[in-house]
Order: sequence, then structure tokens, then C-alpha cells
Amino acid sequence: TATGRDTITATVGTLSDTATKDWVRITDTTKPSCALTGQGTDTSGKKYIEVTARDTGSGLASIVVTKTTNAITVVPAFTPGTTGPVIVRGTKIVQSTSSVIELRVTDVAGNVTVCDPVVTVLLRENGESTQTHTGIPQAESKITVTNDTPGVMHMDFTVNGVKFRLRGMRDGGSYSLNVASAMKPGDVNTIRIDSKGKPGGSALVVIAD
Repeated sequence: TATGRDTITATVGTLSDTATKDWVRITDTTKPSCALTGQGTDTSGKKYIEVTARDTGSGLASIVVTKTTNAITVVPAFTPGTTGPVIVRGTKIVQSTSSVIELRVTDVAGNVTVCDPVVTVLLRENGESTQTHTGIPQAESKITVTNDTPGVMHMDFTVNGVKFRLRGMRDGGSYSLNVASAMKPGDVNTIRIDSKGKPGGSALVVIAD
């Protein structure tokens, strides 16, 4: 009986895999958002506003307070590159006069958004008050009013000579106006606010985009 041996020879070579990676740079040309998102009264009775900044592209790099008048403005700590919302709070110092806040928001890609001045006004002058604000940017065309208790009953907003009215306002009520139709291009707009109500009545007025 013949016997044989089958020999299997396996040659293991060295496999060289050379891969070329093409890096594609994603260009972020979208500016971060920055808008008024809240307002109210804190536990000490001081009025405040909240402005939310966010960038869902390259993420936020910095938030700088470029203007603050009659307000304490707090920018919370955040990690550069975050794409989540960052809420900045501005609290009025003297409640009977107006406050202005301006923010410069930059994302990682270098895009910049300036939150134009947000003007808050508290009215409390023997039941009547008149205040005039000049140099308002065209984008600041949304007006919100939060009435106190007691609050004001009637308010007139004269925007570059065009009148907008709120009548029969309730204590504790919230109201809004869009005055874009009367706004002019540039930072040249004038808004006069006239209010009437009960002595000691007050309301928080916010002019924002």
C-alpha cells in the first residue's frame, strides 16, 4: 500500500494598504442667533430680561457685553464650541429708569452677531408717563409689555410719527406690538412712549428684535 504526503505550501505576504484621506473643510457662514427670550421680576422685586445666544454650526466662541446702562448683565461660563443655548440675564438697577444692553456674539468660525440694544422701561409716575428713545435700530421692531399690579391702563407708542395703541390693559397682563411698518433703515428710529393708569402703576416695556 503506497502512502503519500500532500504538502500544502502557504505563502503569507505583507499586505500594504495605502489610503489617501481627503479632508473636506466645512465652512460655517451662518451667524449665531441672539434674541430676547424672557423677562420677569426676581425675588427682590427687580425687573430682568433674558437673551439667548446660540450657534448650531461651529459653536459659540464668545459673548461680550459691549454696552450696559442701568443694568447688571451676567454672561454664564460656557465651553467654547458649544452648540447649546447660553442665556444671558440683565437685571435693572434703578427700576424707574430705562436700561440698555448690547451683546456681541461670535462663533468659532468667526461669524459675529450684535444684539442691538434691548431697551426696558418701567413706568411709575403718578399714573402718567412720557419717555422718548432715539437711535433705535430698524431691527428693534417688536415691543412687549408686561403689566404690573397695579399696572397701566393705556399706552401709546409713537414710532417716527406713526402711532400704535394699547387700550384697556389689565393688571398683570402681557401685550405685544410689531411696529416694523413704521421703522426706517439704520439706527435712526425714534419711539415715544405715553402711558396712563393708576397712581403708582407700572409696566415693563421691552423693545427688541
